[in-house]
Amino acid sequence: MTDPAPDAAGVPEDAEPQTVDTGLRKQLRSMRQAVFGSPVGKRVIVLIILLLTVVLVTAYGQVLLNHWNKPFYDAISRRDVHDFLMQLGVFFIIAGSLLVLNVFQRWLVETTKYKLREGLTTDLLNHWMLPRRAFWLANAGAMGVNPDQRMSEDAHKLCDLTTDLSVGLFRATVLLVSFAGVLWTISNDFEIRLGGPNGTKVDPRPTLDAAGCTSQ
Repeated sequence: MTDPAPDAAGVPEDAEPQTVDTGLRKQLRSMRQAVFGSPVGKRVIVLIILLLTVVLVTAYGQVLLNHWNKPFYDAISRRDVHDFLMQLGVFFIIAGSLLVLNVFQRWLVETTKYKLREGLTTDLLNHWMLPRRAFWLANAGAMGVNPDQRMSEDAHKLCDLTTDLSVGLFRATVLLVSFAGVLWTISNDFEIRLGGPNGTKVDPRPTLDAAGCTSQ
């Protein structure tokens, strides 16, 4: 019995094609190595830490603003001008701080996108300039047409969508956790009875998740 004859490339004709691992875990690992292994990797880490810190401080400021409502309306109900003016001052401090934090957060988000694109594009360029890579791209068919434009557009979409989705998800999670304690405390003095005053008491606190999402 003879072995299958190899083709011109030295590969047997009945050899099974090699499969390339394109799973999500491998892609995430490749992205992490491309971005954080680049010269801007340390700057990206610093920007991410600052961004997470600003989101946490902003959520704390929103909780303070929520607590400010009660003494403010209490001052109005008592017609206490001094307390009313003091609460207005507190409001301007909290609102001004939140405004500065929101502007700083937007700057961090856009700077993080820019640095991510820089690191990813640098890694793609290093792969693009490998020996014979231009020859392979020229014979790749439609995928090899204008590779620089494809690289720029793909890097732009990947970095922008990843940053917006990650920041939005983290911000929503922090807000839900921050207001969970407030909603739980409010629910302590609130009860629902099914079937009239003597009906079954229902604890409204299991609806905390829905209420938290609505409060955002």
